[in-house]
Amino acid sequence: MSGICLDIDSEISNVPLVGMSVRSVCSSLTGEEQAGLVELAVVEAVTNAIKHAYRGESGKSVIVRLTVSDEALTIEVIDSGNSIPPIKLKAAEALLDFDSENMDAIPTSGMGLGIIQRVADEFLYENIGGQNVLRMTIYLHQRDL
Repeated sequence: MSGICLDIDSEISNVPLVGMSVRSVCSSLTGEEQAGLVELAVVEAVTNAIKHAYRGESGKSVIVRLTVSDEALTIEVIDSGNSIPPIKLKAAEALLDFDSENMDAIPTSGMGLGIIQRVADEFLYENIGGQNVLRMTIYLHQRDL
């Protein structure tokens, strides 16, 4: 197993750097299309940590850890802010079920967790010793998303 760890300050302006880093790692492992989806999921997770866990407060740490094995890429987004309420975790994927033909039905926010859950083969969110850990596992084989 090998991996990298990014530790950024909780500023939205740092999110693109994380996205580019994740996409670069993923593109050699999964191909460009899936790399773009994984980048989107990680950008959503980091943005949620900054906006919701830390309520937009800078000066806090958001850690993004990528671990690669022969079978999978595991990405963890770690923060020490407010945890996601369990009800939001359960309702997240349902937000993606809308009529794409009806412009009034398309949500304008709140879709990040649903996107993350759709992109990841495995998804886990837990609080460990005061740290929120959002873990996405992407199996390294071709698949439809």
